[in-house]
Amino acid sequence: MSPERGNTKSYWHAGGSIESRSGPITADRAVGLLAFYACEAIAGLERGDLRAALYCAASSLEIADAVVESVVWNQSTAPMGARPTGEFSRLWLTHAFIVKKLLNNLDRRELS
Repeated sequence: MSPERGNTKSYWHAGGSIESRSGPITADRAVGLLAFYACEAIAGLERGDLRAALYCAASSLEIADAVVESVVWNQSTAPMGARPTGEFSRLWLTHAFIVKKLLNNLDRRELS
């Protein structure tokens, strides 16, 4: 049985932090979860479970949005000229291949 999404978000940003229904999570954990959900979405597509794939894809996008929004928040509240530490580019690049594969799979499914 595939999960059903409710109307509330599972992941969001609040004041520069990344929040989940279980409480705040670190950026490293959030990016790891994004990759996990992307992998599960691909697996769902490959086994023909479209509902599971859509659930996992939506969850990964929710996490990506929370991460990006927290970075934007932190950047906007920093003093002018301040350079952020712990930039997310390394984190994103670590999992970029799986996110790209997910997006390619979703694009192919839309076209067919």
